[in-house]
Amino acid sequence: LGYPRRIVSDATGNMYVANAPGAGLPHSITVYAPTANGNVAPIRTIIGANTGLTGANGIALDNTGTNLYVANCGACFDSTGVDGILIWPAGTTGNVAPSSSIAGGLTALNGPVAITFDAAGDLLVANSGNDTMTTYAPGASGNVAPTATLGGAATGINGIECVRNDSAGLIYVCNNNNNSITVYAAGSSGNAAPMRTLSGAATGLSTPTSISFDTTGNMYVANPGAATITVYAPGATGNQAPMLTVAGAGTGLVTPVGLAIQL
Repeated sequence: LGYPRRIVSDATGNMYVANAPGAGLPHSITVYAPTANGNVAPIRTIIGANTGLTGANGIALDNTGTNLYVANCGACFDSTGVDGILIWPAGTTGNVAPSSSIAGGLTALNGPVAITFDAAGDLLVANSGNDTMTTYAPGASGNVAPTATLGGAATGINGIECVRNDSAGLIYVCNNNNNSITVYAAGSSGNAAPMRTLSGAATGLSTPTSISFDTTGNMYVANPGAATITVYAPGATGNQAPMLTVAGAGTGLVTPVGLAIQL
């Protein structure tokens, strides 16, 4: 582990972590067994010059769990190289080149920091460089244009750090610059206003960077600005307080950035 940026869990509980260490150290994806605890070695590691990992950030498995997608952010913390989405079969390990990628001028990728898949298999990408969310068709690869782009003043997007869907298909965005979560109708694109916004002092949001949902629809948020995990009831909006907060010296939380629910 080296400055772990994002985390995702597969259907069997294995944990995939995107590592972006400083001091010129190589970026990597490390994979841990479901019950991993303590100072244990990963069961798999994707690392090396062939991987193209120079700005490891957002990470997701497609809806079938077949392929691993990693957002390579050229302008993110301790990152180099170009913006792109790198793709490997889920069981890949070693110094292995991606099986395919999404990269190039047509893609409109601009500092991709987080990725997720909707129920239809579309890939959603949060672009920190221009505060947009771009969408790509299932199986997209190469220098392909997005099928939709959400962005503009009306969207309320401000320092986008995450994108996630809930079970109803609604789109959630973390706004790092103004401590808010904005929520959009499924399929939203263009300069569309959010259908609701979670924001205000009572929320406990502090530079939010990741969202995850449990099976009952509760929303968990990583807040690196306060070193907390805050939890909200389904449909939370306005200046609504969390129903639970994980915080304090005993938690071991230090600038939490990635967050996942292990099913």
